[in-house]
Amino acid sequence: MSETAAGWGAAPDPIEAAAIIVSELVTNAHKHTDSGRGLIALRMLVRRADRAVRIEVRDAGLPGGAPPALGAAATDAAALDEHGRGLFLVDALSDSWGAEPHAGWMSPQGVLSAGTTVWSHPTGLYAA
Repeated sequence: MSETAAGWGAAPDPIEAAAIIVSELVTNAHKHTDSGRGLIALRMLVRRADRAVRIEVRDAGLPGGAPPALGAAATDAAALDEHGRGLFLVDALSDSWGAEPHAGWMSPQGVLSAGTTVWSHPTGLYAA
């Protein structure tokens, strides 16, 4: 992802922020959805109108179908450890981000799996 964005002429600081966003979104997809089975896809798109980069992580969805969302702000020491801050980082490093359902994909076992696409427009990440 970083090499592709650099090849598009993007500046180094936004590329670093985008790498953090990708790491957080992929980690969330693996840990908090049914994607522990390996059904995670990553793609980067460039909007033609303004050359803004959009990062998408597609997963197998949450049990029960609830989309990801920011939780309540952590206030106790246990909640402020290294876990549970991923979407707060994504929010802080993005001009905008969100989640939307996707129709699904066929797993290697031949099972159709609907899921969620979580996307981000990283702040300052544009293709030249």
